[in-house]
Amino acid sequence: MVTPRPLRWTRKALDDLDEELGYIAQFNPGAAHRLRVSILKALGLARSFPRTPRMVPEEGDPAVREILRAPLRIIFEVHPRELRILAVRRMERAPLEPGDL
Repeated sequence: MVTPRPLRWTRKALDDLDEELGYIAQFNPGAAHRLRVSILKALGLARSFPRTPRMVPEEGDPAVREILRAPLRIIFEVHPRELRILAVRRMERAPLEPGDL
């Protein structure tokens, strides 16, 4: 049986998620709610199967993965005992630069 790993959010990732969902909610509260539920559901699956989401292409590190839920990228790092959520970014932003995470 697979034991789900706990999630640990960085303060910046949480702040970015709140900001992005708050912006969407100004125009469409239902869409913001559905996006939040979709992200949490995807992260729930990643807790049990952390290597299933794709690697972040610009990182090239197999431990750094991402979940795509338009318009957001949820970037996390796989650790032996947890998943660390590093960033929440809009998809249309430029690729990650060294030091962005």
